[in-house]
Amino acid sequence: MSHTYHLICIDCKKVLDLGKIANLDETGCSIPWMFTGFRDQCDGHRIKNDQLWKLVERFLILHRGHELRVVSEAFLDREDKEGLLHYIDSAEELLQLEIEPEPDDIRDADAVPPDVAVKIAKYLSGL
Repeated sequence: MSHTYHLICIDCKKVLDLGKIANLDETGCSIPWMFTGFRDQCDGHRIKNDQLWKLVERFLILHRGHELRVVSEAFLDREDKEGLLHYIDSAEELLQLEIEPEPDDIRDADAVPPDVAVKIAKYLSGL
């Protein structure tokens, strides 16, 4: 049985398909758990491995400071009955999105929501 997972930005309601989660390679040999990627809806090829990681990096940069979660497809099927989420279905779509504003570590640090800062401070004080 296979299970598909997605990276979701809760703030922007955008979703990146990570593909199925697998711990066997094509020959049936055991490998560390990994995401298998997704089929690009523009050109039909499978986005996986390094190419998938580059898209995940892009998604993370675009959504820095946002609330992100890795969730199962079953969860999204159950919760997004109205189809309100935007599924990124091609590498081209994600790569064309402008990174705005440009990364700035001080500005980005100041933009961390207060509730997140409190949660992190509580965690750090418990170390």
